[in-house]
Order: sequence, then structure tokens, then C-alpha cells
Amino acid sequence: MASRKGAGKVHAEWRDVLQELDSAQSRRWKSAAKQSNVNIVSVTEQGIEARVKWHNIGGGKRTFSLRVPVVSWWASYRSQVVIWLARRPDWQAAFLANEWDDDFLQFLSGTGLSLFPTEDYLQQVQNEAVCSCAVPENPCIHMMAMFETLMREQEIYPYKALEYVGLPFASLLDDVHAKTAEWLLEKHSADNHGFPETKTEVSSSELSKTEVSEGAETATEQIQSSVSFWPEERELMKRLQSEPTVDFAGDSRFPLNISKEQLEKWGKNTGLT
Repeated sequence: MASRKGAGKVHAEWRDVLQELDSAQSRRWKSAAKQSNVNIVSVTEQGIEARVKWHNIGGGKRTFSLRVPVVSWWASYRSQVVIWLARRPDWQAAFLANEWDDDFLQFLSGTGLSLFPTEDYLQQVQNEAVCSCAVPENPCIHMMAMFETLMREQEIYPYKALEYVGLPFASLLDDVHAKTAEWLLEKHSADNHGFPETKTEVSSSELSKTEVSEGAETATEQIQSSVSFWPEERELMKRLQSEPTVDFAGDSRFPLNISKEQLEKWGKNTGLT
């Protein structure tokens, strides 16, 4: 079940961190983003680096460089996340439709992974975050501006939450499509028709033990030449190859007009949902 964007879900998930701030800090947090332009420079396991252009109330601008810890780091779980999304095209569709899927978040709660800060994150920020303003207080006002920007981005574009834990969405979705193609070809080679029989409901413990074969790089055109698709699937594959694209996270390889409903229908037809 998907939640519409702008519902305040991300800010709610940060509530534990926000509650640790005193009232003065909270007021500064809320106003910080209004006085700044935040440019994310890089996301690595060592932290999120950004440049914050600060607009002084009395006039003038200054730019500060800072780094804050990531809330989590999922790079080593990438192959498992690929399987989760390949088995649940509705989760893929929710990300592409810029919606938070409640089922996905509920599933995550049983895996031990999180897209949002835990109770000890503020302490981690106080110990590890750095800013060129050299103010001894962490989080400084520039970090607050950055956090507010991160939260607003994730409210509007939920896939950004994956990117801030080390999973660039463009390449992740490529791997999901490759995994789906691998399953299609495996099923085709087994019975020369139809689609793979995979389970929709999979527990987090099952997925965490899944052995993932590497190098699934079968191209879309190979699937089309070797598998007999229903008209809907053939049209979807053609659109994936030929339609105009829109830039997601700097990688313009996503279909512009494929709707969430089409993706869900495709998942049901293939037996993957």
C-alpha cells in the first residue's frame, strides 16, 4: 500500500532525533533551510558531504563545506535489495511514482535495516560531523539546513532514501531488471514457455539467506528474442527501449510514461507478484 508524497512520513521517522534537540535548536532547524541552498557533493560510507550556501539575514552570502554520518550503509546488501524489488514490482512502481510504500517500510522493519536515523544517530552526529564554520556545537545550523533538505527531498522523491544509504537508484533498477530477465530466461529454458514461478510473500529471514548469482546482465533485446510475451509485455519492453527518458539521480535511463498501473499489471502477468 502506497502513501502519497508530501504526507510528512520522513519527518515523522526523524522524530526521535528531533526530540533530542532543545526548543531553541528546534526553531533553528525549522528556519535553517529557508536561509540556505544545499548542494549534496557525495555520499560514501564515510558520510554525506555537502556545500551549504548561507544567506545572512543582514545581507551577503557565505558557503560552508560539511560532512555528516550516513544513517545506515546498505552497499553490502545490494544483491538482496535487488531480489526484494524484483519480486515486488509494486514496490518498484511506488518508487517510480514518487510514493512511499507502507508494505515496503513494514517489511524493512523486520530486516534490521533502516532508511532513517536510529536513536543513537544524534550522538553520532555530535561525535563525527564536521563543518567549516568551526562552531563547536554539533549539529550546527548548517548541518540542520542540510538535514532539513535531505528530509524534504525524501518526502518528494522516496528513491533518494536509497541513494543516501549507498544504493544509487538508477543502477539499482538496472540490476532489478537484469534479475527479472534472468528469472524469465531460466523459466523459459525449463519449459520453453510461460514465466517464472516465484513467491510473492517472502520473509526477511528467507531473503537474507538467499544465494544471489552474480553477473545477470542479459539485455532486454535478448529476452524479446527468446521469450514469447503477451502483447502487454512486448509493448512494455518496446517502451523501455524507445521512449523519452527522464533524469533520475543523474542517470537518464528511465521510461517517462510507464505508469504504476502498467508496472503492477506486468508484475501480475509474469507471476512475479
